[in-house]
Amino acid sequence: MTPRAAPGERREHAVLETRQRVIAAARELILAGKLSRLSLGEVARRAAVARATVYYRFGSKRGLLEAVVDNALSRADGRALVAAYHHPDPVAATRAVLREVARFWAAEFAVFQQLLALAALDPDLRATLAGHTGAREAILWGLVRRLEDAGRLRPGVEASQAFDSLWLLTSFAAFRELHLVRGLDPSAVAERLITLAGAVVDLEPEHRS
Repeated sequence: MTPRAAPGERREHAVLETRQRVIAAARELILAGKLSRLSLGEVARRAAVARATVYYRFGSKRGLLEAVVDNALSRADGRALVAAYHHPDPVAATRAVLREVARFWAAEFAVFQQLLALAALDPDLRATLAGHTGAREAILWGLVRRLEDAGRLRPGVEASQAFDSLWLLTSFAAFRELHLVRGLDPSAVAERLITLAGAVVDLEPEHRS
C-alpha cells in the first residue's frame, strides 16, 4: 500500500498546484496578446480560483508578472547560459554564451516576444523585465574583461564598444530579426552571432600569429 501524504505535504502540494495554475492562466493571456485583461480577477477566473487566492499568493499584478517572467526564464534554463560563461577559456566561453543565448531565446520565443512587445504599453511589465537585465549585463562585461586580458579585442576596439556590440547581439531583438525575419533556425542564428561578434573580438579557437 502506498503511504498517504501527511497533511502538511498535501497542503504544500495544493499550494504549488494552485500557483502553477495561476501562472499558466496568466501565460495564456499574455500569449494571446491580452495583457490589458491580465487583472488578478481575470486570471483568477481562468485559473478557477478565488481572486483573494491570487492576491494572497502574488500580492499584485506586478508580483504575478514577475512570477510569469521567472517561470519563462526557468523554462528557458538560464543555468546553461551561466555554465557556458564559466568555461575557463574566454574565447570558448564567448562562443558558448552566444550559442546558449540563441537556444535560450528560442526556448520560450512566443512568451518572450509577447512580453517584450507588451512591455512598451505596460509600466509594471516594463519594470519587471528591466529587473532581469542585470544578469546578462554581468555575464557580458565579464566576458569582455576576460577577452581584453587575453588580448582578444580587435585593434582599436575599446572594452565599452565590445560590450555594446555583444549587448546588441545577445538581445531578443537581434534573435527575433535573424530567426523570424531572416528565417534562420536557432543553431544558424548562433553561428551568425558568433560571426558578427568577430568584428569586435577575435573568436578564433587558435590565436592568429
